Amino acid sequence: MSIIDHGLRLLKMDATASARIGLTGLHICPSHPFAAQIWLAGHDGVHAIETLPSVEPDPLAPLDVSRATMLARYFPHPDEPSFAALSDDERTVRLDPGFTATGAPDGALTRDLFDTPLFAVGILRLARAADGTALSVAAVSGAPEGWRALCPLFDALITVLTFTHRVQPAAVTPRRRPGEFGLHVVLPAVPTPSDPAPTKPGAALTAFVAAAGAGDGCPDDAPARWWEAGRWDQEPDAVPCACHAAHDEDGALHGHHGHHPHSHTDTRAAKTAGSPP
Repeated sequence: MSIIDHGLRLLKMDATASARIGLTGLHICPSHPFAAQIWLAGHDGVHAIETLPSVEPDPLAPLDVSRATMLARYFPHPDEPSFAALSDDERTVRLDPGFTATGAPDGALTRDLFDTPLFAVGILRLARAADGTALSVAAVSGAPEGWRALCPLFDALITVLTFTHRVQPAAVTPRRRPGEFGLHVVLPAVPTPSDPAPTKPGAALTAFVAAAGAGDGCPDDAPARWWEAGRWDQEPDAVPCACHAAHDEDGALHGHHGHHPHSHTDTRAAKTAGSPP
């Protein structure tokens, strides 16, 4: 959880990289261990993630690791086709005045939604090696339409991690459990000063890749930019922007850091698990 928080906050200070990734707005929600609302280029709705109090183990990650489970939501714009697929309760809430012009719920409504499954499209399961040298992130949905809504968010989050850590995926595998749609990504990670020294270089990453069951090749829907972002040569750019500005509970502006994306084409390249294209 903290590694995603850290990556997103870094991107707020780098407008060029944010634009290339397609992160057009970000709000870290107060009064929650970690929750964020995320605006992505090309999407009229707003994505959101939040940590859940219970941790669901991922069978594709080693056992002796730190874990976190996050709920992913998508708040569609009323004009989007996906709005019609919402439940009656979700459509009623989405048209509530508590949804602001930014497309996201205000502070009070956000807190109310934390206790409900409304607008949920899937979950993220994170696992991190004790020595900080390996990380896995799995995105899982129980329905094809949920996966379609979750996929752009997962793409952005993995790109944030590969960019901020300057790494490439060590393995990308599809979810193979019945009734699940999604992907599982294993990444090398940069340990923090508080992490213990690895007993054997590369051992944690090897264990993560083995647990993920890699070896059948990389899925076609794994974006090529996951292998490219670690090589992007960007300089920090903290020019403030007023896009998606909104108000926190105390009436002060919370700065959604918005950007106008540069054009960037993700070329499809042949990829195998653990190998760059």
